[in-house]
Amino acid sequence: LDCLQLLHFHIGSQIPSTVLLADGVTEAAQIYCELARLGAGMRVIDIGGGLGIDYDGSHSSCSDMSVGYGLDEYASTVVRAIQFACDRKHVRHPVICSESGRALVSHHSVLVFEAISSTVVDPGTLGQNLVYLLDALEDDALADY
Repeated sequence: LDCLQLLHFHIGSQIPSTVLLADGVTEAAQIYCELARLGAGMRVIDIGGGLGIDYDGSHSSCSDMSVGYGLDEYASTVVRAIQFACDRKHVRHPVICSESGRALVSHHSVLVFEAISSTVVDPGTLGQNLVYLLDALEDDALADY
C-alpha cells in the first residue's frame, strides 16, 4: 500500500452537467483520502475524461449532444470537489490530471505531434506475436477476423 501514489478513474464520457461531474469526483476524492489515511503515499488523482462538447450549440445539460458548462466551470468543479474532500480529511492536495481527449480533438480534423521517443522493434518478432495473439482468440472471434 505504501507504493500506491495514483488514483485513476473514469466516470464516463460527455458528462452533461457539473452536478453529475461533482458527484463522481467527490466520491473518488473520498476514496483518495481514505487511501492516504490508510498509509498509501497518494500524490496524483487522474479523473479520466468526461469533459463534454456542445455539439448542437444548445449549451444544455438535457441534451445528449451538448453540455451545460464550459471548460472553466468543468475545471473549477473538479478542483473544488477534490479540495473540499482533502481539506475535510486533512489530506495533502493532489496533482490533478484529466484526459479530455474528446474536447481536444472534436473540432479538429488533424492533430500533429512531434514524437519525443521511440522503441526499436525487431521485425522478425512481429509475426510471432501475431500468431500468439491469434492462438489466444476464441473460435467465434477468429471467424470475425
